[in-house]
Amino acid sequence: MNLKDLREVTQQLDNPLQYNSFIIYYTGNIVASIAEIPQASVVILTPYMAVIFVEIGYENLIVSLPTVNIIEPPNDFILTQLSPLETSNIVQFSEDNPIDLTGTGVIVGTIDTGIDYLNPEFTREDDTSRILSIWDQTDATGLAPSGIGYGSVYSQEQINEAIALSKSGGNPYSIVPQIDTNGHGTKCAGIIGARGYGDIKGAAPNCDFISVKLRPIKEIEDTVAPSTPSTPVYRNTDIATAMVYLLRQRSIYLRPMVIFLPVSSNLGAHDGTNALEELIDYYSFSTTVTFALGTGNQGGSETHASGYIANTGETQSVEFSVDPDQGDLNIAIWCAYPDKMSLGLTSPSGQVIPRIPVKIGQSANLSFLYENTTTRIVYYFPEIVSGNQLIFLTFSNIAPGVWNISLYGDYIVNGLFNVWIDQRPLSKPGTALLNPDNFTTLTIPSTSNLAVTTAFYNQNTNTIGSNSGVGFTSNNKIKPEITCGGINVLTTGLNNTTATISGSSAATAVLAGAIALFYQWSITEGNIPILSSESIKTFLIRGTRKRPNEVYPNEFWGYGILDMRGVFDAIRGIYSQQGQLAPLISPTSQPANLSRKFDDNVETSLPVSLLSRLRYNE
Repeated sequence: MNLKDLREVTQQLDNPLQYNSFIIYYTGNIVASIAEIPQASVVILTPYMAVIFVEIGYENLIVSLPTVNIIEPPNDFILTQLSPLETSNIVQFSEDNPIDLTGTGVIVGTIDTGIDYLNPEFTREDDTSRILSIWDQTDATGLAPSGIGYGSVYSQEQINEAIALSKSGGNPYSIVPQIDTNGHGTKCAGIIGARGYGDIKGAAPNCDFISVKLRPIKEIEDTVAPSTPSTPVYRNTDIATAMVYLLRQRSIYLRPMVIFLPVSSNLGAHDGTNALEELIDYYSFSTTVTFALGTGNQGGSETHASGYIANTGETQSVEFSVDPDQGDLNIAIWCAYPDKMSLGLTSPSGQVIPRIPVKIGQSANLSFLYENTTTRIVYYFPEIVSGNQLIFLTFSNIAPGVWNISLYGDYIVNGLFNVWIDQRPLSKPGTALLNPDNFTTLTIPSTSNLAVTTAFYNQNTNTIGSNSGVGFTSNNKIKPEITCGGINVLTTGLNNTTATISGSSAATAVLAGAIALFYQWSITEGNIPILSSESIKTFLIRGTRKRPNEVYPNEFWGYGILDMRGVFDAIRGIYSQQGQLAPLISPTSQPANLSRKFDDNVETSLPVSLLSRLRYNE
């Protein structure tokens, strides 16, 4: 699939910078190639992935580059907006019983709506900020991050100046203009690490923060409850560059970092091969970086369906209803390798589009006369990352009523297929798949292989959240790993108020705070100097609390409920009688067996033998 084809299936979104952006694979010197195109710029993500920003109307200049491939169709992400700290046995660890853990020496990177840096809960007793830096992607008045080229970065020194100016009656926003107008980022940061001056105390009250304020490409208004705040929609490329910024900051401070990422999308393979998920896995190879993710709020949302075609030549129907206020709609149909399927469409008025054959690298434009609807169908066969088949449909001005997709089994070995439509609230209340499958409703990027993923439950009633995303992944890997409380969580609000929130974001914030505590104990205090994301996952799983009469792991709860007391009880056996940690890795053998390899963003511990081979092949 080339860039021109993908550009044609991109919805026209209100982008104030008038740029389109894509996550791409590359080979060779992509920086030099893009430098020849003044209308484009590039941000390197990994040695083989990058983000390209290109001025709208000049995408064709990228098409001719032989080293560029598009990874995936454009993907829109929304926030995952519930005391769970007590039910997770986190509070006792910040109160000297049995171990004093407050997140000391740990950085929590938040990718969200920003943070209210004037809130005292994010300052220390001397009124200095616990926020090391803020990158505001929406602000063009300051200095942009090096190598990224947009937004403004504000240092801890500038934040401290702004706080001091505010206390003296001046305008702090004349120094640091970043404002969390939505409040989601401030609320989640409070759950993670509010200092505890007032009624709110976070899981890791002594952690430091680095905040990225994402730039929305549009806002979705709630037509059912117009008084509620609108929902910002974000591009995967801005989320990717936010990750790059945080990893670069971690390499400056050389401290363990938890990255809190409360965003979700439906339109991916749900098997860990989405572009953002691949980035998360790549960055998680560092021994001091862990991503905390949530399963999202799409459980029971009727936005996922699955089916089975038994034999080549057979067909299956997928019906979906459309709300009168829907407007545009995206649908992704994933077929397991090596199957090949094609489709036809029937509109609410009865207009039939017969089977459209699969043609690699080509797409079809359809018009429905009576509905005044246009549809673009693109066959990705195979999809470049997963190897499976993706059929991507983009409806513009989609008419209300019941639509029918006829799937044809052109070549069938497995026969399984999954269908996802845009997540709510991108899908309006009356838009739904008519035969939904409420399993595999966890959202992208929660199916990342190396991140720690949590579902959410009502910590008051001990029941799973009604709209908590449900596993497992589409290739049957166990996600979520654990479950955290997420209903009616009291936290910091805007303008020094308190607020109550519920949902996946709240549970993910609890998880991020718990990981920060474990990082302090293991790395900052030197108990386990080398600790991978997978190791953290294992420790958290071993400590989980189980509900009676449940089989674990399961699609709703993973391995059980987060319990930090259980985590330390599970590893209590590695203490000696003197109360000191017995070494897990011999201090004398460690330097001989492990070495460290750095690139611009990531530090990774590798066996010396493997490191030698990598250097030989560089």
